[in-house]
Amino acid sequence: MIYVGVDEVGRGCIAGPMVVCGVLINDDILNDSDLIDSKKISALKRKVICTRYINCAKFALALVSNNDIDEFGISKAFEIAVNKVQKQLGSNLHYIIDGKYNIDFSPSHQFEYKAEDKFKAVALASIIAKEFRDSYMTKLCKLFPAYGFSKHKGYGTITHRRSISEFGYSVWHRKSFKIKTNV
Repeated sequence: MIYVGVDEVGRGCIAGPMVVCGVLINDDILNDSDLIDSKKISALKRKVICTRYINCAKFALALVSNNDIDEFGISKAFEIAVNKVQKQLGSNLHYIIDGKYNIDFSPSHQFEYKAEDKFKAVALASIIAKEFRDSYMTKLCKLFPAYGFSKHKGYGTITHRRSISEFGYSVWHRKSFKIKTNV
């Protein structure tokens, strides 16, 4: 079966972009038992999988900045990103998108809760998006070392929230998110 598997990474973060990845690949070549949700495998295994499949898949990445998330909201930001992916890969394909959304994409799409557990291309999209976003956040850490982005990747850990308490928001923080900093 050939389709575009779509997943996002960074939706719940309090800093950095959300990254959406679409992967177009024949499912028949994705026989790897390690192709599962990126949150369930190690960073090393994600790198190995990316190296293994990156040249045999067509993929598209779309970033939505923290500023756009603040301006449009997370659901609209996701819609914008999926539309960017469709422009890169083509809108005449069947898209399987992880999650439950009330968004109308054209022409052919289906939303599947926990799609990365059912569709290998969605799992690969999850892994590619996570690898890209983690690398991006590690680079941001070099510019803003006080926040420790390379460790928590922008998620709202206690350490991250303490950094915000001490140093305030950086230009990469999502100011529309309610962040409890008195920890």
